[in-house]
Amino acid sequence: MEDQAKLSGQTQKEPETPVEEAASYGDFLLVDYTLGIGDTGEIYKTTVEQDAKEYGIYDESQRYGPALLILGAGWLHRNIEKLFVGMKPGETKEGVLQPNEAFGERDPRNIKTILARRLEKRGITVRVGEKIVIDGREGRIDSVSGGRVRVDFNHPLAS
Repeated sequence: MEDQAKLSGQTQKEPETPVEEAASYGDFLLVDYTLGIGDTGEIYKTTVEQDAKEYGIYDESQRYGPALLILGAGWLHRNIEKLFVGMKPGETKEGVLQPNEAFGERDPRNIKTILARRLEKRGITVRVGEKIVIDGREGRIDSVSGGRVRVDFNHPLAS
């Protein structure tokens, strides 16, 4: 079974909108959401402090609590935003996206081999698992061998 992105979220409409109205594109929403991998249950991102602590992804520098979202503005992946359409204030919803709907398939063309000294000259720590940014692209170091570094620029949740 392929990995799936899993979303659960709760909407809170802004006060100036009638409470009984369902969310639609262009609406301002305050939402709590938790994103995870469907097959493994691994939580990837959340706005809920208790969930972050429970799943071991708590970050003291992050502000937890409902996030402001303009539905359709692209602040979240468009297919995740679609899950909020039609929700009413206080409603909780869980949705599952297939890899091609979420973060796509892993593309071997997004895995590059770079000389370690090139990264070191930029002040980048060359260590397996290290997240790095090169020329505006975010990647993760997969391996280091013989002065060469293999960097995966695919989205971390690409399957």
